[in-house]
Amino acid sequence: MDRRVAQGPSGPPDSPPPSSDAETAPDGSRRWNTAVSVAIGLGLVLTALLVYTIAQPGRIYDHFEWQAMAFLEGQTAIRYPVGTFDPCTGNACFNDVLPIVSSDGVPRGEIPFPPLPAVLLLPFVALWGRATDGQLVFGILAAVDVGLCWWMLGKLPIRRLVRAAATAFFAFGTVFWYTAQLGTTWYQAHILAVGLALLAVGISIGADPDDPFVAGEGGWDGAVVLVTMTSSNRMVVSAELADE
Repeated sequence: MDRRVAQGPSGPPDSPPPSSDAETAPDGSRRWNTAVSVAIGLGLVLTALLVYTIAQPGRIYDHFEWQAMAFLEGQTAIRYPVGTFDPCTGNACFNDVLPIVSSDGVPRGEIPFPPLPAVLLLPFVALWGRATDGQLVFGILAAVDVGLCWWMLGKLPIRRLVRAAATAFFAFGTVFWYTAQLGTTWYQAHILAVGLALLAVGISIGADPDDPFVAGEGGWDGAVVLVTMTSSNRMVVSAELADE
């Protein structure tokens, strides 16, 4: 008995496997499938880019821009406090920064967030300094995440319609939409983490396409829909690989 997350009805032994973009096909058909997949993926990415960036609210919290500036100064602690508390200008209104004794005589503080989003912002901050719009940068990256979701699902033996529906639901039917549209400090970290997770899963699946769990008959259409519809601010995929 094959115990997977979701298993479709079993067919006769000689029934063909589920269709997918990756199935074996003549060269012309394969090129056509690839072109259609790329076009759909680009359409989803461009739609997400428009939706995520056209109505971004005003932002106050830009911790990672400050962190990137500190890195460029050779420091790990940001300049703090800068500006005024009310109205909030600079970072003086940040209530999660821990003031520390600095080594360069500049008042500084430590922010409580891991540094990878700030590392991503380094080239932008190097060019535009505090004028860098990290919200826009991560809105664009969120649209890239939608493309990564489409690409990752293409590694599975599922129908293109299911693949498109699952990607669209991820982009516009989960809290990823909210995260991408806000794009401030906490959400920037979420967007980056989701993108890296999708990339890792896609590479992992692609590295072993003959694994019984990946290439097995049936079940993946239902599994993809189930996982996508139950996703919130995290993606959870649970599966049991043991055969009975």
